[in-house]
Amino acid sequence: MASEFDLAQTFYIDKDAVRQADTIFITSVDLYFKTKPSIGLSATGIYKPGVSVYVCPVDNEIPVLDQTFPEVARVEYDNISSSNTASTATNFSFNFPVAVKTTQTFALLVKFDGSDNDFGLWWNKAGEKILNTTNNTQVNSGKVDGFFYTITNGKQLTPLKDADLKFNLKIAKFTSSNSTFKVTNNDNEFIKFYANSISGNFKGGEYVWQNNAPSTGNVVANSSTVTIVGTSTTFTSTLQVGNKFVITDGTVGNADVREVVSIANNTSLTIDLSPSFSNGTAKYIITPVANVYDVKGLAERIVLENSTANATVNFTVDSFIKGVDSEASCKIEALEDFEAGYLRPSYNIFTPAGTSTNVTFNVANSSYGIAVGNKVSAELGQVKFLDSYPAVFATRSTEVLNSATLTFNNAKSFQSELTFTTINPYTSPYVKEENLDAFVSRYDINNSSANEHLSQGNATSKYISKRVVLVDGQDAEDLRVYLSAYKPANTDILVYGKFHNNVDPDPFDDKNWTKLELVTDAAVLSNPYNRDDIVELEYKIPYYQTGTIVAGLYTTQNGNNVVLGIGATVNTEISVNDLVKIYQPNFPNNHIVSIVTAANTSSITIGDIVSNASMVSTGLLIDKISEKNSGFVNIQNNNIVRYYNTSYSAFDGYKNFAVKIVLLSTTEFRVPHVNDLRAIAVSA
Repeated sequence: MASEFDLAQTFYIDKDAVRQADTIFITSVDLYFKTKPSIGLSATGIYKPGVSVYVCPVDNEIPVLDQTFPEVARVEYDNISSSNTASTATNFSFNFPVAVKTTQTFALLVKFDGSDNDFGLWWNKAGEKILNTTNNTQVNSGKVDGFFYTITNGKQLTPLKDADLKFNLKIAKFTSSNSTFKVTNNDNEFIKFYANSISGNFKGGEYVWQNNAPSTGNVVANSSTVTIVGTSTTFTSTLQVGNKFVITDGTVGNADVREVVSIANNTSLTIDLSPSFSNGTAKYIITPVANVYDVKGLAERIVLENSTANATVNFTVDSFIKGVDSEASCKIEALEDFEAGYLRPSYNIFTPAGTSTNVTFNVANSSYGIAVGNKVSAELGQVKFLDSYPAVFATRSTEVLNSATLTFNNAKSFQSELTFTTINPYTSPYVKEENLDAFVSRYDINNSSANEHLSQGNATSKYISKRVVLVDGQDAEDLRVYLSAYKPANTDILVYGKFHNNVDPDPFDDKNWTKLELVTDAAVLSNPYNRDDIVELEYKIPYYQTGTIVAGLYTTQNGNNVVLGIGATVNTEISVNDLVKIYQPNFPNNHIVSIVTAANTSSITIGDIVSNASMVSTGLLIDKISEKNSGFVNIQNNNIVRYYNTSYSAFDGYKNFAVKIVLLSTTEFRVPHVNDLRAIAVSA
């Protein structure tokens, strides 16, 4: 942004001239040059100096030079017209319309290259003759028509109170009361590479190319020219203007990505930049290229942007990609899609008074289809959940191969529509392309809870509470957990507890988790299309964990801890330190859960004496419980929670506990969530 200027002229827009519009858009300004430097004779040494125009706010009638708008209007020397009649205008068109308030004053800032004094602009000076007349001008620079300033040393403002710059300000006038603009996703590649296939370190922003086979023929790479001459090449049929391709001689460091500027014939073309090396027998490779956006080495992922992939030239599985600058490489294992769990459009759209903006978007499904019914309205800056179907942002190489179903412009998997509406032809909503950001997130969730009773389980989405220590003398015997949660069909919320008795020598962190039992009816579910449909869920410690039935029938005796077996060799089914559940076949809830302390061919010995008459019986069954260090409610001891430590010593009750919540889903687009957790340690 320029910070030094030569002239300034303040101005304001009369609201009456623009139907009371609050904001208008300056598209260009006409300046009238009296003189300009002679070519090559400028005192500044600049051969052909140009001129730039900026706009800045005004504070207390003084231009604020260090707050210029980012838009600039520039005209090069050859296009600057000068006239001794003040009738020839030079138009300075801004690279983007400048939005200004009609209730405020602004300033035009003129910058001559090198502050060249041979540039002269026409202005009106009080008391001087009006050009081509005998009349004196009566103008007096002021609030009505603005103030004119000369600027010395680029920053020192000097007002010319008896002068005004001659200029024409041009503003936009819109021909339609509404228009719709479409925004699509960038050309990104989401690549998973094979473990241990990566060599070197990719650099952010560098070109990456796929190591395809060279095209037929050789080319002359000459670092001093942009002309590429080929032998036995077929440039006209293999390349097009605007294509990027690779020139290499196979030597490390000698691989350039270049763009075709023009094609003369099959053996001659022009590129945008001369090669970085010279070789008379180099090769050219037609291959997709892109820039490195992000590398996650531990996750074996690389994200590329600005991919040139098309339906015939694209990134493919089992191919190697290489970095031009780093020489790093890796082998593609998979081209992945980015599953969209929710999206937040962060479009920085300015909506003046009298205008409005409507935003919608649509995302392709996992089969790369586009359903009109999936188009949704969005509030800017607000999260929009995509939980009605598997929405994906596809990798670019996949998009171009599915153009038949991806009907958005240029085979994109995302399209947002911005509809701008105005009731005044002099104003409109507006946004710059660089301010059209949409932030997409995906859920990291699966449907496996295997080994979650251990410290490391299979579930990818879980929450673990901090350790809770109960007050001395308030050791607990049971636990109840309550959740307020969103739980749609095909999802699940599992809750686990970890317990530690104060006299247990094992560390708390080493204890196994106990899967709690859902008390609430499993049919209680949330509406899958209403994330605010929260249900209440209750969990408790189970009487036992699930087990596997062992062979044989078993007999217990009152006042004895020896269990006799018939119909099986007992110690081939059950071993010492197994946790077993002994129960009557017709009444499985009438049971004993205990650790096995001894086993032989005909009997086992358990750690608890059989004292409940209802458990003295023949024909009993035994389940062997796999999670033998998890807790359970001991029905034979007043329903007090019991667990066995790593030495298989029994502990009843607990002083320390923690809670773990595991979230599961059969899909990656509709997932459960928990609003709050309440855990109550209670007496049995």
